[in-house]
Parts: sequence; structure tokens; C-alpha cells
Amino acid sequence: MNRQLTKQELLDFKPMNNYVLLKSIQRTDRISFLDGEIYVDTTYKPEHHAQVIHKVVATPLNLVYSDNPAIESMEWETEMRLKQGDVVWINYLAALQAVKFDCEGQEYFLIPYEKVYMAIRPWRDQSKGYYIAFYPELFEGLDIQQIMRSYERKNEIRYNHTKGKPQIVNNQERPIVPDNVLVKQRQLNHSFSCVSYWDVVLLNGYCLVEPLLEVDDPTSLIARPKSIKKRRDRTVRVRYTGEPNKQYLNNKDVDDPFIKPGDLAHTQWNFGKNLENELHREFENMDLWVLQRRRIMGVFKEAKV
Repeated sequence: MNRQLTKQELLDFKPMNNYVLLKSIQRTDRISFLDGEIYVDTTYKPEHHAQVIHKVVATPLNLVYSDNPAIESMEWETEMRLKQGDVVWINYLAALQAVKFDCEGQEYFLIPYEKVYMAIRPWRDQSKGYYIAFYPELFEGLDIQQIMRSYERKNEIRYNHTKGKPQIVNNQERPIVPDNVLVKQRQLNHSFSCVSYWDVVLLNGYCLVEPLLEVDDPTSLIARPKSIKKRRDRTVRVRYTGEPNKQYLNNKDVDDPFIKPGDLAHTQWNFGKNLENELHREFENMDLWVLQRRRIMGVFKEAKV
């Protein structure tokens, strides 16, 4: 049974020794659609329903890295890149085995920093001076008729950080985004969707990669659906990258700093891990893996497939 904490105890809690305190924000016991929900039995194959998406509540002041065997150390040296409020994806086994607290009906997880794959946070368009992101709670109290009129004018709603409230912004002002920014479109109802922009921060030397499928023979008259295609042998497309780790305890591995989004890479066997289960995909509706830089054996000169 999880330990019960008061609100003050939770606020006073300071994680140490490379642990971060996370708030669970993912419901895996149901799958939502615009017209309703399907409830899921999470006791069957619980690894498929692990809560891997969380929000950062608190982080340690620094991360411990040492080759002294008497010290509880991370396996690699890196910098703390998480911020309070970040939305993070973590290792599913770490989620199942985490130390958990309950506070006012909300579940909190203590997770080793090295088990956190990546974070996203609202992207700040420097030229405009405000964050652009979609949070459901921001639309409370906003006139639905105003939303629909905005949709008819092909505008979008953005969150103005300086004023702290939703704004209607002309669609023509959409920014040019860099490679590390995720552009998402969320359907609010059958008629209206909202565009959001997220800064993607890969942690612990990880890259986010897309495993590639076999290519159909161009002379064939039959196009095979993706569901029956096999993955190409250890070939991936790099989608997002973060900062490389500085060094590893084993002194054998090294992170190449020149791997970048768009690279076509050849990887070592069986080191890629699914970012999230296909039943509960939130980042993108596609098969994506996390893979550390040290597991990439090389990149091809031509990135065309």
C-alpha cells in the first residue's frame, strides 16, 4: 500500500541520490475516443499498461556520478536537465517498481533520473515572446462560441505566457519551428482542433528514433500494409536528439556528439526500447524507440530510404 502524505509533507519533500519526484498524469485503465471510453483490465499484462507519462514535481539539487564503488552513482555522467512542470516519459519497468506516495487522491512516483527518457515543455517562440502550447485546463471559461468562430476563420488558440490566459491568434502567424520542436494537433470536438508546440528534451544520452520497415519492390503490383511489413535490420531514422553523456563508468562507451535529427543510423542489437505501448500512445501515433547514442554504430551518408 502506498504511503499517505499530507499536502505540506509533499511540498517539503526533497528528492536526493539521483531520484526525481513525479506526479502521475496518465490513465491507462481506459482508452478515450471523441464519443466515449473503453475500460481496460490492467491486471492482465500490466507491463502493457504501465503509467509512463508523468509531470515533474521536484528534482535533486545535483546528480551523483562517481567511480567510487562505495557511492550510489549513476552509470553515466550527465547534467540535470529537468524542470519543475516538465512532462516526462519514463521506463515502464521503473514505473511498475517505483516507490509511490498518495496525496489527496493523487499518486506520486519516485523514479531514478537515469530511468527518465525525455521531457517536453511548452516551446517558447523567441520572436513572439510567449509560449505556445495546449492545456485542457486553459480553456475553462473560454466561450465555446468564440472557439468555434475562431475555427471558422482558420485561427488557432495559443497560450500567452505574459498575460496568463488563452488568446485567439491568427493562423497566418504560425511560427517556423526547429528540429527539436514537436507540433501536435489535438481534437477538441468533432469540429475544432487545437495546434500546440512542444520543446522535446532527450535525457541521459538518449535519442528518439523511428524503426524503419521493409521497402516494397517497386516492380511489384501489390502494396503490403504496414501491419505485415518487417522492420529493417537495425536501421532507424533519428527523430529527436539531446545532449550526449559526458562519460560512462565502464570507460568503454562514448557518445558521439554529431548524431542529429534526420540521420539514418545503424544500431547494435536489442538496445532500442519502446517509448510507450501502442495502446496508450500520446507523443505520436507511431512506433518510436528510445536509444542511447552509444548504441548507434554509424550513420549513412545518404539519409534517403
